[in-house]
Amino acid sequence: MSDSSRDETLIAGALSGAPSFDPVARVAGRFEILALVGSGGMGTVYKARDAELDEVVALKVLRRELVDSPQMLERFRQEVKLARRVTHRNVARSYDIGEHEGARFLTMEFVDGRSLAAVRDDRRTVTLAKLVELGVALTDGLGAAHSAGVVHRDLKPDNVILARDGRVVITDFGIARAIEGDAGRTQGGVLVGTPAYMAPEQVEGARVDGRADLFALGVMLFELATGRLPWGGDTPVAAAAARLVSPPVDARALGVGAPLAALLERCLARDPAARPATAADVGALLRGLPPDLSMSSSPASSARARPTPADHVGAPGKAVAVLPFRCSAADDAYLGDGLTEDLVDLLSTTSGLRVKPRGAVAPFAGREAREAGLALDVDVVVEGSLRRLGEALRVSVRIIDTASGFQLWAKRFDRPASEILLVSDEVLQATAAALTVEASSPERSAPTDPRVLDLRLRARHEYQHFSAAGAGRAVELYSQALALAPDDASIAGALALAHARMWFFGGEGAASQA
Repeated sequence: MSDSSRDETLIAGALSGAPSFDPVARVAGRFEILALVGSGGMGTVYKARDAELDEVVALKVLRRELVDSPQMLERFRQEVKLARRVTHRNVARSYDIGEHEGARFLTMEFVDGRSLAAVRDDRRTVTLAKLVELGVALTDGLGAAHSAGVVHRDLKPDNVILARDGRVVITDFGIARAIEGDAGRTQGGVLVGTPAYMAPEQVEGARVDGRADLFALGVMLFELATGRLPWGGDTPVAAAAARLVSPPVDARALGVGAPLAALLERCLARDPAARPATAADVGALLRGLPPDLSMSSSPASSARARPTPADHVGAPGKAVAVLPFRCSAADDAYLGDGLTEDLVDLLSTTSGLRVKPRGAVAPFAGREAREAGLALDVDVVVEGSLRRLGEALRVSVRIIDTASGFQLWAKRFDRPASEILLVSDEVLQATAAALTVEASSPERSAPTDPRVLDLRLRARHEYQHFSAAGAGRAVELYSQALALAPDDASIAGALALAHARMWFFGGEGAASQA
């Protein structure tokens, strides 16, 4: 089971996607989009600035299908009103529900920090003391919500934030309840939840109460203690169904001490009546664990932080696609290719991003950004254009969120042609900032001789044609560049590769030149 299917809220029915917007300066004339935070089955979350109050909030744009009827919209309103009653340091505050161009969004407290999913995916050993600290904070927050009559129904690591101020904060209360009917299904008769964390009664479509949240909490604690899920499955549906027909993996067999393993077993009971009755009960059990208890009590513990292939497939991080840059003149295609390739390479070395290889994206050249993003299954798309203004180049770049169609960022660069590499670095930094990650690539400087840069870009463009003629032209252009910059090792290396490709195609003089 992949990471995406593991953590994504399942709405097991046909969804046509989150609403698409024309680029706007502000949502509903009030909220300025600052960055993409994440996207999932229920919608897309942004970091936004409330211009009215000059405060940063979390803005969640809901998929249109979730509020496509007056009845569903009224349910959302009621659940937001209910969730607003929960005031606790371990629960993110819910603020309001709004409308923009026919789409609905929720505003909530923005919590600056890391998700529990990011901590989990670090695959670091979690001490018992840390597990107890996290678990107690979560039970405190759940207890406050349950006392107010609010059940989460989609508790998972992505909905828990470890704030920079030390708080452990649960987000997204009330959203799953608003989508579900009284029997735990949507109006279309489909299940709502995240398969890996759904309680058996949710899978069966039965009524749920706070004990469903305690089951999800048990799954998260099991993950932190063992490095894997208590049930496996090759698909989300298989993962959800497994808990109906088989018990969880025995945590003791994975090296977990008996007292903690017994607590996890109670939380993961098939029958809700066999679980602890309240979140406070789970908190008391966590606080009562022997302080000298080792979370690992057998040699098997040395392997518990190494998930099985079914647990983790693919690296965590936001998925990005860089569409080939459009050029107003065919003669400048080599410049667009160079900028696209540099940007792909630079973003690929940036922590927190997963970048589609250029070959996978090339067939989508000229396609609409959101359409390409959906087809490529990425979170955001970077697209741009390049045209000449006399002796200068104008590079325009936009970042589009795939799920909602929001334009997250746009900028125009007017630079001399010799600074094309520096432009790609500026684009990298801006892209990384928009995605709330930090760029880690080293600073670069363009060659002092603009003729060398132009020859290198032209040569690389020809080299990518993967033909005998392209290799021959690349050899010629790289040779001219090396004559102007004889000490540039990168040009010499590229020339050697061009000779090798020329030899591969049987080009004349390839062997003697190489």
